[in-house]
This record gives sequence, C-alpha cells and structure tokens, in this order.
Amino acid sequence: MTIIQMEIDKLVSRGQEVRTMLQPISRRSGGPAWERNNVTSREFIIATYDGARPTCGYRDYRFPTFVHNFQAMYFGLWKRTEEDERYWYLDRAFLTIYQMVGRDEEEFLCLHCEPNLSFEQMEPEDKYGNMRNRGNSQLNNKNLGSKRKKKQLRDQVGGLDESDKERYKKGPHLHIKAAADPLPHAHFALNLGHLDAVLESIESLSEALKCGILMIKEEVLDIL
Repeated sequence: MTIIQMEIDKLVSRGQEVRTMLQPISRRSGGPAWERNNVTSREFIIATYDGARPTCGYRDYRFPTFVHNFQAMYFGLWKRTEEDERYWYLDRAFLTIYQMVGRDEEEFLCLHCEPNLSFEQMEPEDKYGNMRNRGNSQLNNKNLGSKRKKKQLRDQVGGLDESDKERYKKGPHLHIKAAADPLPHAHFALNLGHLDAVLESIESLSEALKCGILMIKEEVLDIL
C-alpha cells in the first residue's frame, strides 16, 4: 500500500502549495513559477522555474535563489496508484541548490524525500554500503573475542533489516554535495525520530519539508 496520496482533483492545484513552500529561498517574493509536466499517463510532475516557460526536461528547470550565483531546482513526481486510479502517490520530491561557477553549475546542497521507496528500488551502494561500514566497525572492535563471534556478526550484517537503510531516504534528508567524499553520498535524515508521524499525510510531510527549506535558508543561504 502506497502512502502520501492525493486525489487528482486536489493534485492539479498542488503547485501553488509548492510555490509557497519554496518562497523562503526564491528571489521572487511569491515563490517560483510552476507547471504540470506529464511524462506518461501514469506520472504527474510538478516542476518549478523562473522566467520564460522552459522547453527542456523538468530536471533542467531552474529558479534563482535570493543569493547571487545560487539557483535551485525542485520537482515532485507523483504516480497513479494501482488500487484506485483517482489517487496518485508521491514517489519523490527533490530540491537541489546549485552554485554557479563561471558558466557552469555545481550541486551544492540537496533536500530529498522518497516516501514510497522500497529496499529493492535502492541503488546497490545505498543498500549495502552502510551495512558494510557498520559491520567492519564492529568487526574491528577488540572486545569481540573469538573468531566464531566475528563470523556470527558477519552473518548478522548480511541479514540486516531492509528498513534499516531505506528509512534514511523516505523522509526529508540532506545531501551535502559541496563537502568532500564520502559526505555527498550520505543521507542526513531530518525527521528520523518521528518519521511515522511525518509520513502520515501530505500535510505533515509538507510541513516537514517547509521546515527543512527554512533551515536551509537560515543556516546556509543567509550566511553565504
């Protein structure tokens, strides 16, 4: 059963809520413009931009932030549910802040959420990278004792609960792209302690995203 669902009648006006959500970081006082961008009959995309209506793909839409040489991209990808075609569920909502370096842009910071992510959909390095890191850390612990105990731990690491990894990505989380490796690949979950409450509805998730965007404004963009 998918979560974070909306009826199509309400989804078609979701873009205005997105504008309000992005207003704190937008150069425009009312937030960036938005449009509906349908790739297929089963996908509904809300993408934001500034200036003339874009003719490129929605991942290439940009809007300027209030900070010189920093622009942003936001899109929300919704998919039609299998159970009832009147309802659509949020597959992902991605906000990326870019820094302009000359004529090029570089990813600076991302705020993502993928509420319906399953373990099977995750990239291999996301599935197993952290498991290996934790396992190696524990295996190197001098207090582990016998080789038999170390083998038992290796077996445990190989069978970690699938939700142990995906929970970091389901709720709003940050990627610090401007940092040195391996930090750009880490998922810094903002609401892990109350994730169930955040993912209860589109209203609660939107509120969490708003808080994350406001934090980016006050803790990052305001001091650049």
